[in-house]
Amino acid sequence: QSRSSAASDVYKRQSLGCFTDLAPFLLTPALKILRSALPGVQIDFRADPFDTLISALTKSELDLAISYDLGLDSSFNRHELGRIAPHALLAPDHPLARQTSVTLAKLTEHPLILSQEGLSLQHMLSLFKSKGLMPRVACRTASLELSRSLAANGEGVAISYSLPPGRLSYDGKPLVIVPISDPEAEEPIVLVSHIQAPTDTLIGTAQAALADQLMAM
Repeated sequence: QSRSSAASDVYKRQSLGCFTDLAPFLLTPALKILRSALPGVQIDFRADPFDTLISALTKSELDLAISYDLGLDSSFNRHELGRIAPHALLAPDHPLARQTSVTLAKLTEHPLILSQEGLSLQHMLSLFKSKGLMPRVACRTASLELSRSLAANGEGVAISYSLPPGRLSYDGKPLVIVPISDPEAEEPIVLVSHIQAPTDTLIGTAQAALADQLMAM
């Protein structure tokens, strides 16, 4: 293979990352959008935790990423795809299960199940701290699926921004989903790059297509 051909192959590749919890919801729709907008371009993709995504963007290992707006400094270019509120995940017999919404203050009366992912945990704890609240953390989990199972089995109240369809945990127990009403708890989902690329480049075309067509949950 000639050097010019190899360079052309490299040029015709785009890489997309997605935060792990968002990937089941947004990664496949994003890939369809990119493949339609960039015919003939190979689209590579991966799902990673926040720190890994940020590092990959900084090192140009990823062209674009879909993430919550956490851990990103001013050097990153962002486009907001939407905003979502967190929800409390509860067993049906939990005292809060009949509420139409719940506040962060009310949640401090109950043991909580939080993500152990560093930036997610810091973000959630900072929400409580900003209101002068001290949450009771029962446990920290590495996956949304485990959080849902623990909540469904009465081990505490899980808090999640991501809501898979269905109201059963993996072990078949029913879950009740109650929105958290504090407006400051809403979190933007953003399309992130380490550069603002011209619209006539591959990255620029990819950015424009995703910004125009990808709607966050």
